[in-house]
Amino acid sequence: MGFIRIFLAFMVLVFCATAAQTAMADCANPVAEEGVMVYNTNLKTMQFCNGTSWVSMVGGISSSNSEFLSTKWETVDLSDTANFDTLCEYRFQIGASWHRPVVVTISTLLFDAPIADWKFGAIEATSKDEYWYRNDGNIATTSGTPAPVAAMQKNCLDDVEPDAFTFNDVTNATQDTVITSNTVTITGINMPVTVSISGAEGTPELSINGGPWVTSGMIVSGQTLQLRVTSGTGFSNIRTSVMSIGSASAEWNVTTEAADGAPDAFTFTDLTGQAFNTLLTSNTVTITGINAGTPVSVSGDGSPEISINGGVWVTSGTIEDGQSLQIRLTSGNAYAVTRVATVDVGGITDGWSVKTVGQTQAYNVNSQTGCINGYCNCHTSGSGSPNAAKATTICVNQRGCEAMSSFTTANGPIGKKQCGWNGGGCFTNGWAGNKICNTVTCTGCP
Repeated sequence: MGFIRIFLAFMVLVFCATAAQTAMADCANPVAEEGVMVYNTNLKTMQFCNGTSWVSMVGGISSSNSEFLSTKWETVDLSDTANFDTLCEYRFQIGASWHRPVVVTISTLLFDAPIADWKFGAIEATSKDEYWYRNDGNIATTSGTPAPVAAMQKNCLDDVEPDAFTFNDVTNATQDTVITSNTVTITGINMPVTVSISGAEGTPELSINGGPWVTSGMIVSGQTLQLRVTSGTGFSNIRTSVMSIGSASAEWNVTTEAADGAPDAFTFTDLTGQAFNTLLTSNTVTITGINAGTPVSVSGDGSPEISINGGVWVTSGTIEDGQSLQIRLTSGNAYAVTRVATVDVGGITDGWSVKTVGQTQAYNVNSQTGCINGYCNCHTSGSGSPNAAKATTICVNQRGCEAMSSFTTANGPIGKKQCGWNGGGCFTNGWAGNKICNTVTCTGCP
């Protein structure tokens, strides 16, 4: 009520400010001919002269006296508390006559008073109550003075622009596959509108409210919309579908997966103890994790080659996801020789090693006259015996063998070179009474 009183008081100032001028022209206050448009700085709205009076252009209504979209007049429930719609033209009945407002806002319809002794009035949206401003400055309500609103109708402009909606673009789509979009609900239109879809490739279609797949149709507010298209046949291929609905349009993009030539990790099992100068073949691995033909190659000793999916032996080629891969090479021609072939699949590598059989050798440690690779013999102080770990260092670290199979011990002689503790530096004379390794037998020796 307070807002309405302030609003009506404001309109008194407006009416007073636009006092009557000469009435010889089509419109007065201000004087103008039919078709003239002005901006009313007091009402903050555009108005135009329709030949008899100034008409508000709020909400895009083109004329208050014409039957604009007259076949679409619909009754307004006077008990409805909803706001007024500024995209609609309103008219209301007082007595036996229909009248139209000069200003439409979401909360108020402002109108010239059609009854003598009353200046103007307003109708409130939530209550549909009338508030009248009389010439003597008093404000009255609908208590019978001067007359209540008997009925109300509205005539709305066609709204064919839907509220914002989004079809989510699809990435990493499988090639040559029908892809379906998310479902959106169309709102914001007040009449059935045409909806259609187009696209250069992929046969795009749409479904209205879960119906059949078509390229065009009619949709109303509250119905759902879904799109589909067949994805492209190449990597990173983009297919764009354009969907038009009413006065709006939107694009939906479907992009196929990017090429991936980096496979999952793979492992070839190393071989040891192999015969000399022999053509050997690795275990078979299956290449996975790629979606395109990927380069594969092999390099290394022993003239290595690869076989792709059971094919001929080559040094390079192209491999597809799910295909198998094998290596072969010729082993060395001496004891304990290791040859390595390295396979590269799309930048991912694995080395396959083949080592020939080693020989068994017994070493008389006490016959040494110097240290080899930092090791001379194994010894302990006092009456203790050398242990296997120390004997192993003779085979593996000093002689380059694969393992130690056995060892014997003896009292350390005076005058033989021995290594210090834990393989330290060599000493010219051994320690009398120390136990040292005498003979160490090693396997897998070169």
